[in-house]
Parts: sequence; C-alpha cells; structure tokens
Amino acid sequence: MLQSQGFGSRKHCQQLIKNGAVSIQDEVVDNPKYNLDLNHLNFEVYGKSHTYREKVYIALNKPQGYECSHQATHHFSVFDLFDDILLNRGIQCVGRLDQDTTGLLLLTDDGQFLQALTHPKKHVAKVYQMQTADPVTDEQIQQLEQGVELRNEK
Repeated sequence: MLQSQGFGSRKHCQQLIKNGAVSIQDEVVDNPKYNLDLNHLNFEVYGKSHTYREKVYIALNKPQGYECSHQATHHFSVFDLFDDILLNRGIQCVGRLDQDTTGLLLLTDDGQFLQALTHPKKHVAKVYQMQTADPVTDEQIQQLEQGVELRNEK
C-alpha cells in the first residue's frame, strides 16, 4: 500500500514499517504483511497524516513559464510543483499546454483515464480560449484554418 501511494520502493516501504514510522489509527504498524482494509484508510508516516487513494486526479491551474515535461529544458517543469510522494506515484499530464499558456491542466496516475482522454481514436474534443495582444484578422484566421507548419509538419 505504501509503495502504491508514492512512499518509495517496496524495500524502502518495508524499512519504514520496520523502523516504526507507520501508524494506523494511532497504532504503530511493525509488520510489513499487516492486513489492511483500504476503504477509508487513514494512516501516518513519521507523524504526517495521509489518506489512501487508489488513483490520483489533479486539476492544476498551470502557471505561465512551466513546461508539461518531466525533463524541462528551457523552463520550469509543472512536476516541480508537486512533492516527491505524488511524483513517485508516476503522475502524468493529460495532454499538454505550452510554457507560455496558462489554464486547466489535468494530471493523473490512472493510465486508463489518461488514455481515454488523450488517445486520438477516442476523439475527445478540447476547447481552447485565447487572448491576443492585437486583434486577430480574417486573413490570420484563414491561415490557421489551412493549417500551420511546425517543424516541417502541418
């Protein structure tokens, strides 16, 4: 259970238990094979309270200047905004927003949910709103409707 919640490798989680760092309902758990009821499970690691969650779903208002990449090259990574426990769960962005774009970004560790929203065969519609510094002309709209070439790809 601890590993699925992002507390580290199985071996590390076993060591947490053996060191007495884990408690459930104010009782220290010292047996790594302790039988758990995961429904509504609250537990503590080093005195900090946590609630068991089978999957994680995050709605982030992505700030400007952050890339949707684990290994950002030119800007901060949105993953810098989360603690190691969430990162260890393997959260991923559901789609991407450019570094200069702000707005709703979903993140999850639920692979099926991620695929259901992002796989091209699923045809999930997305709506984007934008503000421009200058008015957009009809000619610019026509150019966009014809497709924009990025890296020799339309």
